[in-house]
Amino acid sequence: LDEALAADARTISVRGEGELKIAPDVAIVSLQVRTRAKDAKAAQKSNAEEMARVGKVLRGEFGLEAKEIQTSGLSVNPDYRYDRDGKRTLLGYEALHSLTARVKKLDKVGELLDKLPSGKAGDERAVLLQGVSFDSDKRREHETEALGLAMANAQARAAALASFAKKGLKGVLR
Repeated sequence: LDEALAADARTISVRGEGELKIAPDVAIVSLQVRTRAKDAKAAQKSNAEEMARVGKVLRGEFGLEAKEIQTSGLSVNPDYRYDRDGKRTLLGYEALHSLTARVKKLDKVGELLDKLPSGKAGDERAVLLQGVSFDSDKRREHETEALGLAMANAQARAAALASFAKKGLKGVLR
């Protein structure tokens, strides 16, 4: 135990920080295709047809590969209306298909959004934009680089503290 306390007395604990600012090279477009119909099968069929139209735009007109388009959710649910007395009436079914598309041509994102089929309130079919975010295809490489900067920063801090204590550094313990 005395040996452990002595080792702790000769320990410098520091925290390092590393930060990179990079320009995005990919846009992630999140969409949702919503369709409504009297029964679940019809809602699902209508949704598949609308998804085919969206896919035609994404793959055909903008050249996205299948791996750049991912489904993030799919559901078919009853659609009810509630009256003032709390009585519910089944209006039909709603099918929702959520997807994300990775668009590498950032200057084409606005044009892509304009080309997607759109609907108005109350339509049986609609493509809803959930949002656009930006990222980098080299995220992991940048994260590794930031970790290297953080370690260099921590080492510089530890060296400064050791110098103030008129001691040296023997390496990283943990």
